[in-house]
Amino acid sequence: MDSKTVRLAVVMALTAVVLIVLAVYAVNADRIKARLSPREETPDAADTGESADAGDDTYIQVVDGNFRAFGEQIGNQTKAFLYDEGFFDPMQDIAVISDGDEEMLTLGAAVLGDSIHVTVTNPRGGIETDTAFQVSVSGPTLSEEKTWTDTDRDGQIDVPITGVGTYRIRMLEISGYRTPSDTCFVKVEKPENGLVSYMQVN
Repeated sequence: MDSKTVRLAVVMALTAVVLIVLAVYAVNADRIKARLSPREETPDAADTGESADAGDDTYIQVVDGNFRAFGEQIGNQTKAFLYDEGFFDPMQDIAVISDGDEEMLTLGAAVLGDSIHVTVTNPRGGIETDTAFQVSVSGPTLSEEKTWTDTDRDGQIDVPITGVGTYRIRMLEISGYRTPSDTCFVKVEKPENGLVSYMQVN
């Protein structure tokens, strides 16, 4: 192959590359101009903090005085929006919904072993779980009411028996539920044979 043929092949290859570059530029001219000179396209964006249209489907947004493409990650904190109070729309009609949807709970008590076993049941007859319910207990050896909490949230609370007599149990109010207003009484008796018997008083 002589030198003329080699030169002609090189010229044709360079011409093809130049034509491809020009074609790509012609198709994407608006986007390229917008990316190369965003400040000229959006002169007032830095002052207003608004987004500016920079092409068919690409948007340039001003964040803290810097231009960023729409959807571009800002910083390394990917969950920062959770701490922005204005990110989510405000909740509507919460009070109206909660007033009609509160479940009525029922308080039950029975003696098991050396403790009073308290259960919290829902309108469906099952034990209500996943909530830290609290009951206030006063008894024969307690100088004042003591509060017991369902720490494992299984809807059941065991109150130790501290002596013979009547125990008064009531449930404390908790958000999202209608708690029973009735007080539950449990009477603990000790017969002559030395065994302890228990009787619930309604």
